[in-house]
Amino acid sequence: MSESPYNTPESTLNEEHDFDLMEVAIGDNNTNYYIRYLENAGEDSWTPSWHWPAFFVTSGWLLYRKLWLAWFLYFFALPVALIFAGVITVALGETFGAIAQTVISLVCYFVLMPMFANALYARKLRRLVATAAVHSDNREKRIQWLATHGGTSLIWMVVLIFPVVIGILAAVALPAYQDYIISSNTAKVISHYEESARYVENELGNVKSSIVMGTETLANFQATRDSAQWVADLNLEGLIAPGGGPAFATTVDHQVGIVGVVATGSVMDDPITYQVTITRPAYGDFSEQPVAARVVHWVDI
Repeated sequence: MSESPYNTPESTLNEEHDFDLMEVAIGDNNTNYYIRYLENAGEDSWTPSWHWPAFFVTSGWLLYRKLWLAWFLYFFALPVALIFAGVITVALGETFGAIAQTVISLVCYFVLMPMFANALYARKLRRLVATAAVHSDNREKRIQWLATHGGTSLIWMVVLIFPVVIGILAAVALPAYQDYIISSNTAKVISHYEESARYVENELGNVKSSIVMGTETLANFQATRDSAQWVADLNLEGLIAPGGGPAFATTVDHQVGIVGVVATGSVMDDPITYQVTITRPAYGDFSEQPVAARVVHWVDI
């Protein structure tokens, strides 16, 4: 059975010191910087140093250098571990636990990672060179293999820059969309308000005509045309308020955008005092304006 190419046999360890192959594995960017680190670190796998890209843009640097597992652990596993550590430290006391978790987080993200980023990358380079030796005894093929599996990746642009672009677009589009929604809902409130006023005026005119023709009486009208009946008639069309629910109610609702319809007075008084008040809610563009109301008087129809 052939040996796994991901193992590192003893016979290939000397390839780790072939800096020409290391340069191929690194790629064209900052090659000399990493070669100097490898030369200074020697056999020590975890020689500390400071790496500014890993400090400022850790996630992007890990993806750029194809440190996939390290990126996954940094982006997903480390936060989970810190949360778990926070649960443990909180058990020791809320104040001490919060301080301890903060210190652990800062040390892990902004001290340990940039301090050992070069060492982490150096281990990957040594592993790549050793694995290339397993794949082939031919140096040219090793170089081709390292050029393919080493180098850098532009996936960091997708992972880091794409969300930034989306965020910028959202920052521009979201307010515009919110303005559109507010304007649309405001127009709906105006439509409900004006439509209800027209309906009441027309209905009172029809009732007056029916009384003149003898098919309706003032007493019957007074008994049946209270606020609840007006609201029920207006809601028959199924109009919906901007915030949901029927568009009309006996009490105006400024939060939801419900138009208030209230009948007061009596057609049996002398003089007649019956009137219907339609109140426009302070909703949408009207939220900062005084509440408007339209009163339809029986005597004015």
